Amino acid sequence: MINAPLWTELFISNKEKLCAHIDRFQKSMEEFKLAIQNEDSKKLCELLENTREKRLKMGEIRVLEK
Repeated sequence: MINAPLWTELFISNKEKLCAHIDRFQKSMEEFKLAIQNEDSKKLCELLENTREKRLKMGEIRVLEK
């Protein structure tokens, strides 16, 4: 269940940062798409490794905050 009015307000009140994150996400997805379309195994592996590193760093931040 989602509180649509609350999330709508949150999205709009944070629109600049949220749109910037969406733009970065779309760019990242385009890189993945091109690597897959071009069958560029090296680039795809690089993207996946970078994604893994970022996820691990996110986990470290949460652990440090506790």
